[in-house]
Amino acid sequence: MQKSDDTVERDAASFVSGAYEQENTMSTLLVKHENEFRVMHERFAGREDDDYILYRFLKAFKFDVEVASQKLEQTLLWRTANDYEAIKAAVKGLDPNDLESFPGGKLIAKYFPQCTRYSLDRDSNIVGIICPGLALPNEIVAHLSDNDYHKFETYMMVCLSQYIGRLSHARGVVVRMTRIVDLQGLGMKHLSKSMLDTIVASFSVAQSHFVEHMSHIIVINAPAVFNIAWAVIRPVLSERTQKKVIISGSNYQSTLLKYIAPEELPISYGGNCTRPAVVIHDHEAGFENMTIPAGASIEKTIAVKPGMVVEWSIRSEGKDIGLSVDFTDECSSMSVICPPARIPSNSHTVIGSWTASAQQSGTALFKFDNSYSRFTSKQVKVRIDTACQDNSPEITDKNQSVSLLDK
Repeated sequence: MQKSDDTVERDAASFVSGAYEQENTMSTLLVKHENEFRVMHERFAGREDDDYILYRFLKAFKFDVEVASQKLEQTLLWRTANDYEAIKAAVKGLDPNDLESFPGGKLIAKYFPQCTRYSLDRDSNIVGIICPGLALPNEIVAHLSDNDYHKFETYMMVCLSQYIGRLSHARGVVVRMTRIVDLQGLGMKHLSKSMLDTIVASFSVAQSHFVEHMSHIIVINAPAVFNIAWAVIRPVLSERTQKKVIISGSNYQSTLLKYIAPEELPISYGGNCTRPAVVIHDHEAGFENMTIPAGASIEKTIAVKPGMVVEWSIRSEGKDIGLSVDFTDECSSMSVICPPARIPSNSHTVIGSWTASAQQSGTALFKFDNSYSRFTSKQVKVRIDTACQDNSPEITDKNQSVSLLDK
């Protein structure tokens, strides 16, 4: 894990002076908008004293103090309702790229390629990259509830806002973010109602409570189906934010290079930077392909040592398949780890885990049941991992397990 203070110091040292600096230096802004700042200071003393946040609200609402005050009051209420201070404390010192440190972040990092802080643009604003077209929405929906995903997004927004805030203070300049949205691979599977509702909810929170954080949003590789998503998302965006959105097809290199120098842009996007834009996980690595004949079952056994953790990931490729997992100890006493259940086909990867107690050793039996299908064989991908824990706590209930089969 990389400390954000280290990256703030590095990014602050990389600041490039220019027109953006002249227009966004806080000392200059405090003088230029002295009256507006005076009113905001009086109204929010002790509740929000950060000049950079006050300025973002003033800027977002055209320096109309009454509207800016109303919107900031709403944000303070939102912070209270969403335990903002606790989240702020939890993300303190985290780099925005440390996705796995956020609630649900391990799954998001695995199934939604993104790099929140990749480099700097020509104005020394942060460049972030997200690849919705490479996301696996079925896996995200299967293993994260709407509340879980919303929690992840909230933690991410707070962390990014805090990072940008610290960078702004370090430079003395209002720092924003340029985001590259790569839609390569986007299809109808990404545009279900639930996914669009989640996206709209996320944009709504960002628009209302993290105002003036974006410099540009550059959408590249936009396919025809993007029009469906844009029709839903656009009404949520303020007019000012809509003007920051730049939509390109496959000929996007010149657009990116207009805002981002070659040395700060990945080679895959027409730049010179050798770091990959995002980390793409190999979701097939470690899986064994199995064929379950029609009307038959196949069993797979795993030797279990005391305190061992057994984890499994299973996906049915064509039709559904039955799965059960049992444990038999050395005294031939059997217990159920996972009761019989159907794994739906082409839906998502079923994952589960079970931990043997410090006294348990024996065999875990995975049974793939296709006996109910008289004419159709099934293709199943299976990955079973084991790991021994040191000083494993004793589990008195031998059936204790965690299974995601019902999700």
